[in-house]
Amino acid sequence: MKHTRITMGVLLALGISPQAQAADLLELYRAAQSQDATFGAARAARDAGQEKLTQGRALMLPSVNLTANTTQNDVHTVLPVDSTKKYNSHGYTVSLVQPLFREQNWALYTESELQVAQSEAQFRLAEQDLVLRVAQAYFDVLIAQDSVQLAAAQKTAIAQQLEQAKRNFEVGTATITDTHEAQARYDLIVAQEIAAQSTLEIKRRSLQQVINADPGQLNALGKELKLETPQPASVDQWVEDARRGNPQLAIARAGAELADKEVDRNRGGHLPTRCSRAAPPSPNGAKPTPTARAPTKNWRTPAATSKCRPARLTSVW
Repeated sequence: MKHTRITMGVLLALGISPQAQAADLLELYRAAQSQDATFGAARAARDAGQEKLTQGRALMLPSVNLTANTTQNDVHTVLPVDSTKKYNSHGYTVSLVQPLFREQNWALYTESELQVAQSEAQFRLAEQDLVLRVAQAYFDVLIAQDSVQLAAAQKTAIAQQLEQAKRNFEVGTATITDTHEAQARYDLIVAQEIAAQSTLEIKRRSLQQVINADPGQLNALGKELKLETPQPASVDQWVEDARRGNPQLAIARAGAELADKEVDRNRGGHLPTRCSRAAPPSPNGAKPTPTARAPTKNWRTPAATSKCRPARLTSVW
């Protein structure tokens, strides 16, 4: 899957190179794209939303109905001659219906276009959320690793102070209180080191939940990290860009337009409809002439939109 411009910009701004060999932020993001359950659900919802357009377009296309039957006949006659006849009779019906004017179907088609746009915006929002979740989990692990290293260094220093306090007490240059205070500081840093290790394990498990795999050893940012200032350096420009491209606003706009289209669709249920119907020639070879019915008001529910309304133009060929 190709990264969006926003996604790549965020990762590159953090100093993450796509050519890096270690487990860096970009590699974790790629793994999360294919393994994260939340993002997978958003991708499936986007694919399902795109089918709405096909379903809406199908309402404007003709529909063909085919029915067939067979009957077994057993005829027994007494007069004038006692006889029995057995035979099968077959029949079939083929009809084609092409909607010519159905306001509800047209409204549903325009609604499907908005639903597709809404699903795309929801997917972009899920993609941005994935970037934030992966980056948050990645930096949480790095911070937890630094905390463990800091706690280990402090424990080493305080252990040396404890040994020095014990030697000073043995030679009489320090009191037992100094030794107990050094021991208390050592016990405290040991507890802090254990807590830091527990936090590190929790953060690693959180990252593992996103990428569905053991993250292994992570590549620290290092001194080569260079944070770039936002371009353009104008709050007004960023606000204007957010108004045009923010997925949440796009979802809200599509939802508002969908509400208006829903009103039009319900109103269209009270309008007359027209459709053209075609069937095979009659058995006697005669060619029926097209017939028409005057349009009338239709008060059926929207569930009947897939059926040809009584008010229609009917053509039989």
